[in-house]
Amino acid sequence: MVTLGIVFLMGVLGLVVDVGWGYYRKQVAQAAVDAAVTAAVVAAGTGTIVCGSGGVVCQAATACTSAVAGTTVKAGCQYGIQNGIASANLKIAANVTSPISGVAVKYWVTATATESLLPTFLQAMNIRTGTVAASATGAVVSSGSGSGGGCLYVMDPTAGQALYLNGANLTVTCGVYVNSANVTNAFQLNSAAATLNTGVKGLTMVTGGKINCTGCGCKTDAYYGTQNPSNTTQCTDPVYAAAAADPLSAVPAPTYSGCDKTNYSWSNLSPAQTLNPGVYCGGINIGGGTVTFNPGTYVLNGGGLKIQGSNTTVSGSGVFFYNTSAGYTAGSLLVSGQPKLDFKAPTSGSYQGVLFMQDHNVCPSTSHTFQGNSNVKTNGTIYIHCGQNGGSYVAQNMLYTGQSTSGYYSALVVDTIQINGMSNLVLDPTGGANTGIGLGSGSKPVLIQ
Repeated sequence: MVTLGIVFLMGVLGLVVDVGWGYYRKQVAQAAVDAAVTAAVVAAGTGTIVCGSGGVVCQAATACTSAVAGTTVKAGCQYGIQNGIASANLKIAANVTSPISGVAVKYWVTATATESLLPTFLQAMNIRTGTVAASATGAVVSSGSGSGGGCLYVMDPTAGQALYLNGANLTVTCGVYVNSANVTNAFQLNSAAATLNTGVKGLTMVTGGKINCTGCGCKTDAYYGTQNPSNTTQCTDPVYAAAAADPLSAVPAPTYSGCDKTNYSWSNLSPAQTLNPGVYCGGINIGGGTVTFNPGTYVLNGGGLKIQGSNTTVSGSGVFFYNTSAGYTAGSLLVSGQPKLDFKAPTSGSYQGVLFMQDHNVCPSTSHTFQGNSNVKTNGTIYIHCGQNGGSYVAQNMLYTGQSTSGYYSALVVDTIQINGMSNLVLDPTGGANTGIGLGSGSKPVLIQ
């Protein structure tokens, strides 16, 4: 009886002492790998990152005993060791291609720590060894854009259904950023036909924002809002992070004065018209015929840009539209009625890759509509975002229906957007290199998991 009592007592002590020690070492290991990956990605910098250049190391998981001084891996190892893990027990893997589905990165680092434990009191229960392990991944993530960054930015911080896929198929291989922290419904997928292709990288939502799926097979976690998709062709897990910054906030407004044309409108089938860059007071309204835009900047001082009707053919290469209002009523972007449209943004200069841009300080209380089909082709960023704060803020809402065309690359920066059925939208697969998103580029090191 005494012997059994001693064994029982040793077991209780084992639970208290050995398990407690194991939990402590687990916490130490986690702190070490967190510090290691953060140090390594910070050491990599936020500019151009190339394996084997500037101390950047790309490797499979390798023990820190072989880390080379002056490299990203060495920096990570040093911080991990300082947090209490032996160099032989700490391994680091790194590369420029993300190991995590759904995250677009310039450089990633994964650290793992494994430590053997020798129980004291639990040996009386015939438990001779134990192991604790921890891992973490950090990365340099594009924040605002650039290659591997975003090409769909939904900027409103609180809106419900800020991004709404209404039976639409959204295929994206670059970042989708939804800034809404709406805890009820920041991102809505409606119907089984509403799909977000699993190739999406960097789907990011502010912590607290929630994805809702109606009839699309997704399950949501009510507390964190994270997805547990039962059908991965329809949904992808978001990565929760800080709100994405306005990727084109630094793009300057064009200078202008006077009016080259006022209330320009064309609806005749002939003769064909040619428009030149300039200031269009009261906007541009095309409802028929053939109109060609010469390359350059078109300032829409009020009135907006309206292109409508199946008898309308509009084209322009190297064109940039700036939608503002000074003395005229602000207008919207309206493309509807299945016109034939072929627009390409400038390929150089201040507005490289930007097709349509809303003045940051002009926020009309009207929706923007872009309804197209295979005949509507655009190459460049469409930027419709209100940069005002407080009572001056008016969300710029966009209704989008369209199809992608090979060789044409789009990006969208909007406050809220509804993408409707029949859309098969493939946004810029380069993450902004073919659009204007790279103009406001930046990067930041983050701890992913």
